[in-house]
Order: sequence, then structure tokens, then C-alpha cells
Amino acid sequence: MQGYVLSLKRLSASLKVGFLIILSRLLGLLRDGLLAKYLGAGWVSDAFFTAFRIPNMLRDLLGEGALSSIVVARLGHLEASGPDKVKSFVAKLIGFWAVVLVGLAFLGMLLTPYLVGVLATGFKDHPEQFELTLKLTRTIFPYMALVGLCALFMGILHHKKIFGWPAAASIFFNLTWITLMVIYGEYIHIREPIKMVYVIALCVVFGGVMQWLCLWPALFKTGLSFKPQFDFFDSEVLKVLKMLGPAILSVAAVQINVAVNVAMATTLGEGGPTSINFAFRIMQLPVGIVGVSVATVLLPKLSEHVAQKNHAAFGEALSEAIRKVTFLTFPAICGLCILGPDLIGALYQRGKFTAEATQMVWLALQGYLFGILPYVLNKNLIQAFFAHSDTRFPVWVSFISIVINFSLNYTLVYIYAWGVQGLTLGTSFVLLINCAMLYLGLKIKHKLRLPWRKVSKTWGLQLICSIIMALGLISLNSFMVVEWVEAKVLLNTLVGAGVYFGIMHFLSKANLT
Repeated sequence: MQGYVLSLKRLSASLKVGFLIILSRLLGLLRDGLLAKYLGAGWVSDAFFTAFRIPNMLRDLLGEGALSSIVVARLGHLEASGPDKVKSFVAKLIGFWAVVLVGLAFLGMLLTPYLVGVLATGFKDHPEQFELTLKLTRTIFPYMALVGLCALFMGILHHKKIFGWPAAASIFFNLTWITLMVIYGEYIHIREPIKMVYVIALCVVFGGVMQWLCLWPALFKTGLSFKPQFDFFDSEVLKVLKMLGPAILSVAAVQINVAVNVAMATTLGEGGPTSINFAFRIMQLPVGIVGVSVATVLLPKLSEHVAQKNHAAFGEALSEAIRKVTFLTFPAICGLCILGPDLIGALYQRGKFTAEATQMVWLALQGYLFGILPYVLNKNLIQAFFAHSDTRFPVWVSFISIVINFSLNYTLVYIYAWGVQGLTLGTSFVLLINCAMLYLGLKIKHKLRLPWRKVSKTWGLQLICSIIMALGLISLNSFMVVEWVEAKVLLNTLVGAGVYFGIMHFLSKANLT
């Protein structure tokens, strides 16, 4: 496992992207902390998170991640045709995608009552909450179009091996949202949740504008033309559209399942959607640090190996990515098991967010803990299919996982009455099944051969070090008395990181990794 102890030489691209994503995730946690402070965990926050989920779900259904991957693949094929062909394709794709996104955003605003009726079934018995969700959804819908355009631009930049600006885009989004919330919440002193929630909905849209604008400096450096052309029947544009259809379902299964969970959560009483949202945000922190950053730089490398028909190099590259993503995933899971309640309290428990709300989020997070590892692995396995230009098999996997998710969660929530914990636990099991099906598909259909001896050795050492770290934190907390929960979380994080990285460094020096 030489080089997996964060060697800058071997992980440079992933680390740059990872650092920016870490910063974005941390800002996202700060943003969520402000949301908890101003809205609490009640019917107003439930309305907001449900409204925020609806356009986000449609954005994912349009294939935000899939679009970027497909654009990278198509531009790679067109490079041999010359720069003029690439420029023409980019201009036509921008024109086509802009029209589609604006049209769908407008249509979504018209159909909002029906969308809210389907995805917020539990709000129908509460007219004021249903009406608030309706208005918030319409306010947030333009954000879908902005982020959809960002996805296209990110694909273009990834093709040019520019990863920093795309990774930083969400930082601008979060900074804008946080700044506006602080201005209105702390300086204009809007304390009434219903008034504040309308301000927050507008913050989402302005944040999307900044996210879109921040990509332009990097786009200008590519030398491509971004003046849209409206040729909707161009053969290359139609190829992207043809690939996008099945790819949408292949990458959106998690978001669709989360949307189903939110719809079920609206039937569980006040605070259900809010607790699931905050728990999912904490779950996404380790996913964003390693899963997204490694997957972002993995696709171009895998595509090159496929083009060269180098199956051994393909398996080695995917194996390397898998070992990288678990380097921080295992200790993150162990750390969350021990520090979960304290972390939630440190992040959210202030203002209108009570201790009871903290406990509800912790119940939801417990179920998600089992899904962190497969969630991280899925992001890299999906890239392997995209490198083979295979979107059909992931579609079937998505269909199966959606059906399993609905059946399993319905059983856990309504038959066994496990509440939000049942929803999140069911989602984790579905992620695990999804991961197994993707791997088997790669192995059988594309003859993937992973060097499992390397993988198992690396995983074993990482897991042992993570368990030692966890035992150390348990011992530390058994006698440590810290009045401020924020200080306790920070101290545990520093000690845990020191123990884990110290042991891994020692093993690396001893040539045991």
C-alpha cells in the first residue's frame, strides 16, 4: 500500500480536488448549522427541506453527474477530429442544454402543486405547511437550471484536466448562502421562522448564480467558444442525449431513493424530513472528501485504459482508487460511531434546534453509518461503467435498487414502525446491494480483474488502525471531562487523526503496507 498514506506525489490531483471538496463540505456544515439555528427542526424546516429536495431531485434526474461524465467521454472521442469540431460541439451542446433546462424549470414551477402532492404526502393534512412548501419550491426551482448548466461546464473543464475550479464552485455557492443568511439573521434580525425561510429560499437561488459565475474564469482559459448555437439535431448532440437517457437512472438511484425516503418521512410527524436531511449531510462529509474527489480524476484515466484495451491497467487503476477512498472512509465511520451525538450537538444544537432534535438526527444517522462505505465505492464503480460507455447495466441496477428500497423501507417504517432510523437503515442496505451488483456486472460483463490480494491487505490494515483509533477515543472519553461539546469534538478529532495517521505512517516506514 505504498503511497496510500497521502503521498502528495501519487495523490496530487485527488488531493487538490479533495481539499476543495473538504472546504465545501465544511462550509456546508456551517450553512446547515445556521439553518438549524434559524429554523429549528419543526414544520417550517420540514417544508423547506422538502421544497429544496424537489428541484434537486429533478436536477439529479437530468443527470448532473452523468452529464459531466458523458461530456468528458464525447469530447475525448472528438479530439481526434480537430479543435474546430470540438468548439462546434461545445457551442451546440450549450445551446441545447440551456433551452432544455430553462424549459424544464418553467414547467416545474407550473407543476409544483402536483410534485409537492406526490413528494410531501404527509403535508396534505396540514394546509399551512403544504402551502409553504409549494411557495418555497417555486422560489427554488430556477436553481435547478443554474446547477444544470454548471454540470455541463464542469464536464468541459474535466476534459481539459481542469479540476480545481469545478470543485471550488460549490464553495462559492455555500459562501453566498451563508453570507446572506448571516446578514438577514444577525444584522437585520429576522427571527420569525416563516419570514426567514423565504429569505433562505432566495439565498439558494443567489448561491446558484454565484456557482455558475465562478466557472467562467476557467472556461475562458480553455480557448473554446461558449456562444450558444441552437442546432438541436446535430448528430453529436443527439449522441449525448441518447447516452444521457439511461445514464440518468444509473446515477440517480440514490437521490431517487432519498426522495422516496423524504416522502415517507413527511408521514412520520414533525421533524422527520429535517432529521433525515441533517443526517444525510453528515454522512456525505466522508463521501465528499474521498469518494467524489477520487472519482472525479478517475474517469479520464480509466477511459484511456479502455481506449488502449489495457485490461490489466484498468483493473489496477480501479483498485488503486478503491484503496484510496477507503483510507479515510474506515476511520470516518468509526469516528462517527463514537462522536455522532456530540458532533450533531456541536453542529446544530443552538437557537431553535433543541436536544430532542439532536437525538432524532442521531437516530437517523445511525442507519446511514452502514451505507457510507458502499456509497463511496459506488461512485467509483459507476465511473468504470462510463469508461466502457456502458450505461445500460447501471440502469438495470438502478431499477432493482429503487424497487428494493421502496419495499424494504415500507416494511421497516410502516410494518415494524422503526421511524426515521428504519428509513436510513433501509437505504444503507440498498446501497450495499447496489455496490455488489455493480461489481459483479463489471466482473462478468467487462472481465474486470481486481488485484484482491492488494485490496484485502490494504483494507485489513486500514480497518485495524481504525479500530485501534476508536478504542483510543473510547478510553480518552472515559476520563475526559470537557464542558463545551465543540471542544470535545475537536479534541477527539485531533487525537483520532493523530493516532490513525501515526500508525499508518509507522506501518509504511516498516514496509508493512
